[in-house]
Amino acid sequence: MSVLEFNLLPEEFRRPEKVVRLHLWVVLLALLAVLLAVFLAVLYSSQTSRLKKISTKIEETQNEISRLQESVRLTEEVDRLKTGLERNINAINALANQNTERVRIMQQINGCVPGQMSLISLEEKSQTFLLTGFANSNLVVAQFIDRLKASEKFQSIDLTFIKPATLNDEDVLSFEVRCVPNSLIVSGSGS
Repeated sequence: MSVLEFNLLPEEFRRPEKVVRLHLWVVLLALLAVLLAVFLAVLYSSQTSRLKKISTKIEETQNEISRLQESVRLTEEVDRLKTGLERNINAINALANQNTERVRIMQQINGCVPGQMSLISLEEKSQTFLLTGFANSNLVVAQFIDRLKASEKFQSIDLTFIKPATLNDEDVLSFEVRCVPNSLIVSGSGS
């Protein structure tokens, strides 16, 4: 069963129903707009906060990348210096080995010098030793060359020149001998 209602009040005292309903919708819409504005404000604040955190993390990461790049640069520089030092050490060791060999060869040459002879210079040119000196006779120079050959430390020995000279008002012979040592040929070819 349905109930029918009648408004028996005079028209001036009657409440308009449509206006009340319209005001209710306006209030609801206004409340919804306020809620939406609050939600958007909270969302904006939240997103702004997250963006600041992300921006801070990005800045920290960029600072870390800068520090790491500096570390990488320093590491590469240290590696470059280490490689250069290793190359220098290897060169020094090679020179030390060659110098040891040269000292040994000079000791060998010195052991072959007879008493009536003196060497005044020993010069090395492209793995060849040029020995210059003075002797009392041809025989002394020949004896020196024979001793060098007997040592078997040289692959070739040649008398470059021998000529008369004066030393301290004495007549002597000036000579030059060219020697190619065996050991420098072997060690020099690897350098």
